[in-house]
Amino acid sequence: SYELRISKPALKFLEKHPQEKKRFLEVFKEISSDYEKSINKYDIKQMQGVNAETYRLRIGKYRAIYRLYKGSRPRTGQKLS
Repeated sequence: SYELRISKPALKFLEKHPQEKKRFLEVFKEISSDYEKSINKYDIKQMQGVNAETYRLRIGKYRAIYRLYKGSRPRTGQKLS
């Protein structure tokens, strides 16, 4: 299980776009509960040339860049429930 934290600029965007917010939150909830199953269900790609734990999720014309952390590594951003 993973915890979702969202950067301030991304949170600001989501607050202005409630439909996209709903869709992204649904997908991230699913990803956080069963990542192995979800990675094949959605358009998720590992980013090249950056941190090995960085991924891109595409939903429609929008993209979310996120990182997966195992254990208790420091995280930044706002927790969104």
